[in-house]
Amino acid sequence: MTTQKDCIFCKIVNGEIPSEIVYEDDECVAVLDINPIAEGHTVIILKQHYKNLLDAPDGASAAMIRACKCIGRAAMGALGADGFNVFCNNERSAGQVIDHMHMHVIPRKTDDGLRLDRPHSKHGHGSVSEIREKLRKQMDAAN
Repeated sequence: MTTQKDCIFCKIVNGEIPSEIVYEDDECVAVLDINPIAEGHTVIILKQHYKNLLDAPDGASAAMIRACKCIGRAAMGALGADGFNVFCNNERSAGQVIDHMHMHVIPRKTDDGLRLDRPHSKHGHGSVSEIREKLRKQMDAAN
């Protein structure tokens, strides 16, 4: 297994840091967040060390989505959540603090007051069709 000795998530995966494990399979482990933004806030961590979603193999990413679904269902049943948010920060500008692939599952209740929404704006710097073409060209070049 690929790990980094100074990575806090690698230490959690290896049992070097105590954590409240709520889920584990061959590819990931899920623990309760130590600074939760809602009851049952869970962090799913890949066992192999990859920086973020862009570096993780597709199979590992799929395993994380399966874990998200399992934890989300459990939160709805056990904690009375009405729904849940799933998010993954990739790179510093998107809020990634720990350079180890992980996802968050946030159980939600109607009128819980938690605000995860974003400000809405219009597309800038070009028309929608120009933006679409730039994205398509970049994806074509990457394949």
